[in-house]
Amino acid sequence: MKSTMFIALASGGILAAAAMGTENDIEVGPHEAVEVPEDYGRHLIHDKFAYEAEAPEAVDGAADGADADQKSGKRGKAAKDAGDGGNGATGADPSQTA
Repeated sequence: MKSTMFIALASGGILAAAAMGTENDIEVGPHEAVEVPEDYGRHLIHDKFAYEAEAPEAVDGAADGADADQKSGKRGKAAKDAGDGGNGATGADPSQTA
């Protein structure tokens, strides 16, 4: 079995089906942590398309944490590290809502 790693793309993008070993390309949002084969992840990082991310936290009751995060709209720690606090805000302080 190939080793894997988690990456995120700053602007989002499409991961090639051939490299991912899937039937279809995989579309990912900005700063969304996704598990990829390590050689593909290192290639994307080297070419500055992606950065290494931490595995997303599992949602309670989910069999597969990565699938559950994508379905629920939760984003991994990579989004929090990107500066929006992981809440999708545009930089506004969430405690200052009207």
